[in-house]
Amino acid sequence: MTTIGMRIRALRQEAGWTQQELGAPEFSKAYISQIESGRITPSLATLSVIASKLGTSLEALLPQGDQGHREQDLERLWRAAERLQEHGEHATAVDLVEQAARLSAASQDPKLRGEGHLRYAIALWESGHATQALDECEESIEAFGGAGDSQLLGRAYNVAGLIYRDLGEWAAARRYFLRALRLFPRRVVWHSRVLLNLSMLLARAGSFKEAADYSRRAIELTHSYGDGEQEAKSRIALSYTLIETGDPTRALQELDTADRLLRAAGKQDLVRLCRHNRVIAAHRLGLKGADEDLLAWLQEVEEIGHRQVASALYEELCRQAMREGRFRAAADYAAKGIGHARALHARPHEAQLLALQAEALLRDGDVAAGTVAFIQARDLFAMLRQGPALASTIRTLSTLAGKDSTLQMLLQVPPRDENGG
Repeated sequence: MTTIGMRIRALRQEAGWTQQELGAPEFSKAYISQIESGRITPSLATLSVIASKLGTSLEALLPQGDQGHREQDLERLWRAAERLQEHGEHATAVDLVEQAARLSAASQDPKLRGEGHLRYAIALWESGHATQALDECEESIEAFGGAGDSQLLGRAYNVAGLIYRDLGEWAAARRYFLRALRLFPRRVVWHSRVLLNLSMLLARAGSFKEAADYSRRAIELTHSYGDGEQEAKSRIALSYTLIETGDPTRALQELDTADRLLRAAGKQDLVRLCRHNRVIAAHRLGLKGADEDLLAWLQEVEEIGHRQVASALYEELCRQAMREGRFRAAADYAAKGIGHARALHARPHEAQLLALQAEALLRDGDVAAGTVAFIQARDLFAMLRQGPALASTIRTLSTLAGKDSTLQMLLQVPPRDENGG
């Protein structure tokens, strides 16, 4: 630690800082002095903060003699990052995981390198930097491939699939999930997790029958493992496909089972997922009090800032208003859902809501606003490469356009590509 202290002192003096200036506001002058003199051993999290202030990296502060302890150092960094995440200090946590990735990159162990890249990829993805996360994920895949560990490689493929899913690149997401599935034996819990991810992806893409098949396979496996939490999640996923394929009664039965499993496992936070699908299923069935329950649930999720659930509820209200001929109300509901989807960068759902908004506005006679919504939906569907959704939207709006020359002309203009051309 004396070597580390000497390195910190040299860099501090080179920067022209006093010990007090280097420490502020996190550390006292006396604490920095003790580190520089080697009298105390700072944590890796502390060293990471000091390294950032000095404009260097954590590994640059660690002397070569400490490299043999790299795995223990990485574990400490990862644990510190997890604690920071739990306390809401997300940016600092990402910085720590980045430092760990740099530290692991110098390792001769491909598994350690892969783990460093994968954890950094997850941290970047969760903080909204999906494109950069994919680069780290590819580094992880390369490292794990070199290690010859199929299950670690499967984990990296699964994370890549999740990132591609959130980017709206559904074909790529499916490809990576299927690769992961082939690498995990049925007896491994990860196999059922990937099945569930595939099911949820396909449901979002509108392939409900295939999604239901994957959900049922996941239910069968998780039941055999005795994993009540994962079985419940799989039943919730199945309930969504049942709702969308016109079987809300069966969906409610699945949700009852899922609710019992979650309560038995003490997972009260996940009971909310059951409640959401239950509200939608009851609403589709037209059960007594279903409208009031849906609005109460919407108010609750708005108050807690659960944008994903709120956008789904606004879509449900929009579709109901469309069925009842309340087109202006439907357009307003779609607009609120679009706001949440954009905040989440949930582009596939945003495109779907824009198409609904365009249809509602055109049916209400507002051709100008409907045209704007249509152009946005059309370009977004094209960018996401959702050909069937794009074709369906154009067919619907072509019928509604009637003899309006402006909209008919716009329907003939090819949508913009990813580069805006």
